[in-house]
Amino acid sequence: MILLKTKEEIELIRDSARLLGKTLAEVGRHIRPGVTTAFLDSIGDQFIRDNGGIPLCKGYEGFPAAFCISVNDVVVHGIPSDGLFLKEGDNVSLDCVIELNGYVADSAYTFTCGEASPEMNRLLKVTKEALYIGLDKCKAGNRIGDIGHAVQQHCEKKSQCTQLWCSGNRGTAQRGNGHCCRTHGMHGLEECYLLERRWMDMPHQRP
Repeated sequence: MILLKTKEEIELIRDSARLLGKTLAEVGRHIRPGVTTAFLDSIGDQFIRDNGGIPLCKGYEGFPAAFCISVNDVVVHGIPSDGLFLKEGDNVSLDCVIELNGYVADSAYTFTCGEASPEMNRLLKVTKEALYIGLDKCKAGNRIGDIGHAVQQHCEKKSQCTQLWCSGNRGTAQRGNGHCCRTHGMHGLEECYLLERRWMDMPHQRP
């Protein structure tokens, strides 16, 4: 069922999303070789709370951190660790869900640690293009499927994606009234496996 929002509710959703965007930017400023993913998580956790928000990932079905931080071939839901130090050229995905004034925002952003390889730069370029192609489909009269189809078509055309995994969508919602589902694409991978309480998704072969 689609729950229509009032103008006031939409503004509250925007407030939540703005705080999440600022949070991702704040944590991104601290990404550099030598820092741990646990350090980045602590920066983000404190920033959210200092600005009146609640980090909803923390404690969700036992998840221990405010952020999912996935490095390189960890596809999604990487668990921040004091033992995981970033290196030059790492691909770092920050994934977070927050609540502000009863409204939830969910977003992820991918950063590079220092200088990225040409291959990584190409991946980031194609996926950024896909984002804006998807945004262009966010028009009255279109369906959610139109967005996903446009993104998939672009990625497949650029040979960055041959197989998509998982379903759902990212977005915003009022806590306890609606839901905030999540989408994760797995790009060109034939197999993945789960680590640490089914949170971390890894490609390639099982160890």
